[in-house]
Amino acid sequence: MRFFVCALGEITLALPADSVARIIPVSRNGSALVEIEGGSGDAYLSLPLALKKGECQVHHGIVLKRCPGELLAALRREPPIQQESSARVILSTPKIETDLDIPDGDIRSLPAFMGQPEMLPWLSGAVFSGAAMILIVDMELLLKKISAMAQKAGAGSRE
Repeated sequence: MRFFVCALGEITLALPADSVARIIPVSRNGSALVEIEGGSGDAYLSLPLALKKGECQVHHGIVLKRCPGELLAALRREPPIQQESSARVILSTPKIETDLDIPDGDIRSLPAFMGQPEMLPWLSGAVFSGAAMILIVDMELLLKKISAMAQKAGAGSRE
């Protein structure tokens, strides 16, 4: 399976390419967990803030292929969307360093403590490359986590 890899401080993350429509350049400071762009209604989600890494310069936006209408509506704090929306969900990330093909057999399960809700429930596994550990992100779980955080904090506000 193909993944896009980015470093977030001491953490290296692999984002599944099958959930990505395209990667776009983004120059935002990542000061809000969720930012809604006025005219288009696009929702920008800050990966660094979702992972409690604080404000940081983001370089790329991962335009997601699929985002359930109810999730987009929740992020925008609107009633559920009945029809398809042209608005996109874009995950703002640090620089995408590379893309990797990782065979399913190379992905290891995480220790049980890492999958606990208070720890890292949005991960689906890890792969080791030399001495480095690359954490595999479950995009659906990550989006649910960000949506819940946004609801708690108020979309568009600082986390």
